[in-house]
Amino acid sequence: METVKKTESGEPIETDDGGLTYEVEICGNPANMYLYFDDDYGLYQVIYNLDATSSASSDFKTVMLLSEYNTIVEKVSEKYGTPEHKEIELDSMAKYCESTAEAISLGYMTVADVWNDNDRTEITGYISRIDYEVETLIAFKSKNFSKPVENGF
Repeated sequence: METVKKTESGEPIETDDGGLTYEVEICGNPANMYLYFDDDYGLYQVIYNLDATSSASSDFKTVMLLSEYNTIVEKVSEKYGTPEHKEIELDSMAKYCESTAEAISLGYMTVADVWNDNDRTEITGYISRIDYEVETLIAFKSKNFSKPVENGF
């Protein structure tokens, strides 16, 4: 954790026993970066959550986030190859929407991407409506890390 603190510019906005949170930019877009650590393994997961704060309408905000998400998917794909791309209908009403962004904004659809061709890192991304907000995440997790099972009640 200390090594990351030395290499990251700026101070973490949040620190706890197993993680750090930084405000960063990913492909020019504001995001929170969550870093998760294990005492024995070290850094095992990084999650980027795009910042959706905007005064724009909900539909326009979703169009912007979907565009930003697609840009990030393209950049990650340059390094890790083509992902498995899924547009997952969560509600049959999705087919009546005028666009993918509208279906996401209404909670009828999730767009997800998974990169499986990497031996060391599990990479996933999605854009979906969760708890009345559209959330956009890209996560990198070590395939070699498994959290120890805790004994007890």
